[in-house]
Amino acid sequence: MKKTLLLIPLVLGLGSSAWASTCASGTLFVYEASGFSCTIADLTFSDFTYTPIASGGAVAPDASGVAVTPLTTGEIGLLFNAAWLANAGQTIDAPISYEVSSTTADIEDLTLEMVGTTTLTGSASVAETASNGQNLGVTPAAFLQTTTFTPVDFLSLNKDIAVSGGTTGTGHISYVYNLFSETSPVPEPSLLILCTGLLGLVPMARRKFIR
Repeated sequence: MKKTLLLIPLVLGLGSSAWASTCASGTLFVYEASGFSCTIADLTFSDFTYTPIASGGAVAPDASGVAVTPLTTGEIGLLFNAAWLANAGQTIDAPISYEVSSTTADIEDLTLEMVGTTTLTGSASVAETASNGQNLGVTPAAFLQTTTFTPVDFLSLNKDIAVSGGTTGTGHISYVYNLFSETSPVPEPSLLILCTGLLGLVPMARRKFIR
């Protein structure tokens, strides 16, 4: 029985694997292609757009210069990575929008997080508006915000990544995260298989205990 019980933590530990995903690491250029969509668990991401504007000699990363990484462990989401950098007298305004829908569960919260820095008169911020009326905003000083709401099956998200050097400084953003939680997330296939295996150990443990 002791050997059987020792297997239980192992099975439960293996059950913490990543959510099933058809979303692959790539660039925003791939993600904003016409008709593109991908899934993580039961969430479908689609309809990506990216329309950066720069002034003062700044160079805004184009869609091929923005890396997109699916987040599949723990909370589901997407990570956007690029060098949004403005020096003195420069600005970059880089809106990213997309849609996320749930097929079997309800989305109940949204997290926005950024990694960035500023110097002197520079500024850096990400503002996000969701179709259900939620508004989030983050800066280097307050880099993470989560909002919880009545569960929905669909969200249209519009985020504005903005950096400015002001008169004598710099503003820089390198990472922007979106994370989602659901009321009843679909179990991972690997977890279902492992849990089934764990249940199969119960009769064995019972027989050994009776002996």
